[in-house]
Amino acid sequence: ICFKYNKNENNVINNFSCTLKGEKINALVGSSGTGKSTIINMIPRLLEPTKGNIFLNKINLKDIKVTSLRSICSFIDQKPIFTRGSIINHITANNKMSKEKCIEEAKLANAHNFIMNLPSQYDYKLGEAGVGLSGGQLQRLDITRALISNRPIMILDEPTSSLDKKNAIEIFKTLKQINKTRKITIIIVSHDEKILKY
Repeated sequence: ICFKYNKNENNVINNFSCTLKGEKINALVGSSGTGKSTIINMIPRLLEPTKGNIFLNKINLKDIKVTSLRSICSFIDQKPIFTRGSIINHITANNKMSKEKCIEEAKLANAHNFIMNLPSQYDYKLGEAGVGLSGGQLQRLDITRALISNRPIMILDEPTSSLDKKNAIEIFKTLKQINKTRKITIIIVSHDEKILKY
């Protein structure tokens, strides 16, 4: 594929080709400004290639309804977005879901233990932008939310960019465990080459 943001500019992505493997952890690793986020934004068709095609199980993405495509992808941004409300409201996206299911997914995302140590636990009120929780904890809540959505593709854009080394390693280990347990296709964009060993 090739991509440019507007007609007069040079290509941001030039004749890029790769295969992302289903039910595995895939990583696009490179320095800032190399087009990694642009590529993952093409998977749910937030952007379209200027030239070339992308296929999902040999079906051209252009032949798949945008709504169908987006319904199979969960997206975790480098800065999780939170609105005021409880943890349980956030991770279920206000959908009716049993607390047992929430706890099961929070355990897999390694979020359950820190939630249980909060006042009011799953009913703990999140401040604006998740104030009161660390970057690693916020990422784990977003991963829990993605697991609850039960979508087969999980896309993470620079999930460890705001984390220290210890928390970054823990997030990578968590994603490895999720992939092993659920066989979710995980696509990670990162500038951190350490992710490759996972």
